[in-house]
Amino acid sequence: MVVQITVQIGDQEVQWQKTLEGTPAEREEAGHGVGREVARVINEAALTEAAGEVRRPCCWGRRMENRGCRAITLRGLNGPMRIKRTRDRCRNCGRECLPADSLLECGRHRITRPLAKRVCQLATVESFDSGSVFCLAGPSVAQQ
Repeated sequence: MVVQITVQIGDQEVQWQKTLEGTPAEREEAGHGVGREVARVINEAALTEAAGEVRRPCCWGRRMENRGCRAITLRGLNGPMRIKRTRDRCRNCGRECLPADSLLECGRHRITRPLAKRVCQLATVESFDSGSVFCLAGPSVAQQ
């Protein structure tokens, strides 16, 4: 069985084509994987748009200057996402900041708040070691 999905995100069109083969369980798993990939692309676009809407911060009584974009890889519920966010710098003191980081990240960790919430919910139900965290969120979370 061949599955084709086309998603329009703004002026960008993203297409997937996946052949589902094997046992019913394998087909179900493959279908779930396509759904996760679609959700990841939509979430990536939504978070990038939200990062672009953050107001430029002030320093020394003036708005900081935009110094272009920097990309970051965040782990979310559906896998890693590459997000572009603006980098601002004060022309007087040279302080730099990435104002969207506080909106996108959970603390200093490069995971989204929904993923952090799921990890915390799992921790309240059952004790787990770093291996379990690695399976859930990947190596960047397990090592911190």
